[in-house]
Amino acid sequence: MPSALAFARRLAASLLIVLLFSSIASSATAEEVPPTTPEEVWAGFDPRAEPLEIEVISREKKHGSIVTEFRFTGMTHEGSRVRVYAISGVPEGKSKLPGVLHIHGGGQTADANWIRFWNERGYAALTFNWGGVWPGREKYTDWGKLTQGNHQKVGALLMATEPSVRASSWYLWTRVSRRALTCLERLPEVDPDRLGIFGVSMGGTITWPVAATDRRVKAACAIYGVGWNTYPDEIGDPDPKADDPKTRRWRETMESEAYARLVSCPILFLKATNDQHGNMDRSFLTLNRVPTEVRWAYTPQYRHHIAAEPGADLPLWMDAYLKGGAKFPKTPAAAISLGSDGVPRLAVAPDPSHKIRRMDLFYAVENRNPKNRFWRTAAGTQDGPSWTAELPVLDPKQPLFAFANVLHESGELLSSNLATAIPAELGPAKATDRPSLVIDDFADGTNGGWVTSSPGTDPVPPIRNLLTRLEGPEGKPGISVTLPIPLYCYKVGDPKWRGPEGAKLQFQVHARSPKRLRIVMHEKEFAPGWTQYAAEIPLEPGEGWKTITLPADAFATEKGETLKTWSDVRLLELKTNGGKGEEPIYREFRWMPGE
Repeated sequence: MPSALAFARRLAASLLIVLLFSSIASSATAEEVPPTTPEEVWAGFDPRAEPLEIEVISREKKHGSIVTEFRFTGMTHEGSRVRVYAISGVPEGKSKLPGVLHIHGGGQTADANWIRFWNERGYAALTFNWGGVWPGREKYTDWGKLTQGNHQKVGALLMATEPSVRASSWYLWTRVSRRALTCLERLPEVDPDRLGIFGVSMGGTITWPVAATDRRVKAACAIYGVGWNTYPDEIGDPDPKADDPKTRRWRETMESEAYARLVSCPILFLKATNDQHGNMDRSFLTLNRVPTEVRWAYTPQYRHHIAAEPGADLPLWMDAYLKGGAKFPKTPAAAISLGSDGVPRLAVAPDPSHKIRRMDLFYAVENRNPKNRFWRTAAGTQDGPSWTAELPVLDPKQPLFAFANVLHESGELLSSNLATAIPAELGPAKATDRPSLVIDDFADGTNGGWVTSSPGTDPVPPIRNLLTRLEGPEGKPGISVTLPIPLYCYKVGDPKWRGPEGAKLQFQVHARSPKRLRIVMHEKEFAPGWTQYAAEIPLEPGEGWKTITLPADAFATEKGETLKTWSDVRLLELKTNGGKGEEPIYREFRWMPGE
């Protein structure tokens, strides 16, 4: 008969096996039950736990800073390490510095320009590559078997929800961003209690979950990325994905809007009104969820880039919260009402404790899609601490949108909330506006309703304004671009300047070198049914202005389908074939009524 001791040993071994298999089963069950909240997604993850295993590639003095290229371990997967490429920089001889982490955008990588920018402002800085393998790029993050970490090879795993969102590219990119913050935190010259982050484009999207889940972040700035990527562009439209369980899981656990309520640091948001990466109208749904200090600034009419003035908010924001600098003014408050004459009015109340250098007022009519909306300017008058402006409309039953940009003497440019209304629902609203056949003649000294395509997404180095006013033959004013980059005009989508039935588009062009001009009409740009119709014209340099007149059916798709009407056109685009020589000068855009 076995001894009591032997029996006890066999019993203990059996219990150990049972416990082991129970543990494995529990782990499998836990993995099979996907997280349903951001808190559950990141439960148990410690960005400091795993060794960084830093490998220095180079270290040198540049512009008064010590700049280091290195690799660190972002995570370990199936026994292999994800090695992240990064660059850090610290002002030489300085210590206890605030630190700023840069999270790059899609197609970009670690950027030494940001290192120099922040170092010259008295910060330590770190920039890293999350995008992985990219054509022509020698230094990048090695994702190993996690091929979805490579931006170009994400495939179906970009927004994976099975077995959980932890299999998605966005989760991996966010995870290594938090590890990069650990690298920054551990630089000997850095004060770990003064860390800031900012991200551009896709990096802006990553900024939200990092700022929401990592309490080390004391100030953040998201540029462009703001969530709502799986929703229709127009608020109020039917949501075809509402009942899809995978989409619902993604929205609840990885989209920026799900993280906004968890942000615990002050956060700044910078965006352009017509940006396709995110949606202006929906962005306020994210911003209004933030429980901490939050500010925003929108560049009107731009696409995936921002102007220099709102771009200057970024360093001022970090100064305010990482260096104890001047506090930002409060967000201007905007509201639409009806005047006693029935004309819609915009009222804007900026922070009265800060002096104002300039007040710019903008409004748009009819179009519920912010990605192809035209923003008019309104002439404001000051009334005590507030500004008011009339907003003439053609149809008071159509939606009206308005906001203000306030440039303060202290340098901050802040946007108001987006004010929206249907004037007819406010009372006896009147239509006082009139249609115009003249789209732009540039006689008022401005560039009219024209902008360029994005010359760059990052506000550093400063984005140049490539659009310029020039005098052409006979001293007549026009516009051109300093590089062969497309020109855009959203004005043709506004009912005031929309082409009448049967009308022809007419404009004048002065060619300064041989070019082929491509005129493109975008029907329903960035909306279901988006179609591009184009016409091409050869240009030869001459002494005078050449008048171009084009009916709707002169524009055709690549399949030969012609444009039938101007009614759904939202964007007019001009672009040449590039090449040598100066770009043309354009002027006097108008509609010629049909016979």
